[in-house]
Amino acid sequence: MKGNRQPETPAPPPRTIGGVLPEHRILVHLWENRTPRGRFEAGKPLTEPGMMRSLGLDRGELKRLLTRLEGQGMLSHRTQYVVGFTEMRTVYHLTRRGEREAQNLRGSPPPGGPAP
Repeated sequence: MKGNRQPETPAPPPRTIGGVLPEHRILVHLWENRTPRGRFEAGKPLTEPGMMRSLGLDRGELKRLLTRLEGQGMLSHRTQYVVGFTEMRTVYHLTRRGEREAQNLRGSPPPGGPAP
């Protein structure tokens, strides 16, 4: 019965916080908390719990967003020592592409705000 098909509903708009997409907040967060290249230990803000606490995202949403950003070539993850933990943890770092995007986002005026 082809005539009884329900019309497709449009996808909901992306969830924003303060007018900023969570993906953009993650990129800027990683930029602001980046570890100098070659440093042995990373900071807690680069771990999932650190990002969850700082960005106010739940674990499932954060994992989904991190996977999406990694698939877009914006970030990568690795296991390394984290200050304050005795065992190694998964930490996230921006790729060169992610660094450029984060710098662009940081240079953008906030939504509805005055241009610099």
